[in-house]
Amino acid sequence: MRLHYHPLSPYSRKVVIAIQHRGDAIELTQIQLGGGALKRPEYLAMSPFGKMPALETPDGPLFESTSIIELLEERGPRVPRLAPRSSVQSQGCPRRRRARTTPTATTPTRRRSRRRRVPRGGSPP
Repeated sequence: MRLHYHPLSPYSRKVVIAIQHRGDAIELTQIQLGGGALKRPEYLAMSPFGKMPALETPDGPLFESTSIIELLEERGPRVPRLAPRSSVQSQGCPRRRRARTTPTATTPTRRRSRRRRVPRGGSPP
């Protein structure tokens, strides 16, 4: 298997760290971004969106970092698992489901004032 990556890409780093942590024998091929390597036809055949990282496997290429790590985990643990078994087997990780249901920074929130109101001309109750 061969991983096409660039060290400045956070998604690539995530996969490279997982490979190094697991000790998998995967050839690392660094992509040269300046020459338009992501738009070449041979790379687009592996990664149709021209994104990285991309892993060449005997069963065909994978081009999503989480999918690559899940494939490595399915091959069998070499060290304690990097991802919980449920996230590899199910469609979605509970952490990701929570992230979709929690308010985002753009969601307006309403805060209640903790200050007590003082009636006019009187002291606080």
